[in-house]
Amino acid sequence: MLRNYAARLSILGPAVLLISVVITTSANPEYNHLRSPLSRLIIEGDYGWLTNLGLIFFSFTSILFAYPIQHHLKKEGSPQIWIFTPALVICFGLSCFLSAIFQDDLDSGGIFIPNSTGEVYLQGIIHDLSARLSFFFLFLMIIFISFHSSYIRKHRSVLVGSIAIIIISAISATFFLFTSLQPLQNNLWNIFGLFQKGALIPGIIWIQMMSIILIQDV
Repeated sequence: MLRNYAARLSILGPAVLLISVVITTSANPEYNHLRSPLSRLIIEGDYGWLTNLGLIFFSFTSILFAYPIQHHLKKEGSPQIWIFTPALVICFGLSCFLSAIFQDDLDSGGIFIPNSTGEVYLQGIIHDLSARLSFFFLFLMIIFISFHSSYIRKHRSVLVGSIAIIIISAISATFFLFTSLQPLQNNLWNIFGLFQKGALIPGIIWIQMMSIILIQDV
């Protein structure tokens, strides 16, 4: 019963996050999805708190997602997989939570980007690290679940979709990290926000899809 509730909440989490982003961006027509990451929308835009609450709720439901996925993978018979993979899921949820709690600074300053005075802030460092770790944990989570779930292996369309999401997320995250190391004058900064969304949104949709599958399994 609890696994079923956890799976249902895991469906709700991505929907709440995406809806909160749509509402916040509709109130901020000047926000540039291509150039700006979601962290800038949260701290600079009207009703940015709404997107931040959506991210916190999504973080919570992502951690809950570990419960039904552990039950699902446990039937595959490999202790290393059904223990290690839920741990990745929890780490992903926690890293998203930290990036929401430790918001980016108005005067951007993090581990990769000094602020206008050339300094870096601890809050910005924690935000930058947690946001980038979320890419890493999400990427590994999808890989491990996709290739160790008998359901996904048996359903070619789900497997192909999972592989496509892995590729899109990997390419987008690579360009995101590469761009963050470049001078602000680099033209890649003009689509920096696109790289972030390409790394996260496909994975968020995958979590929702997998949660729907798990409802039938719990």
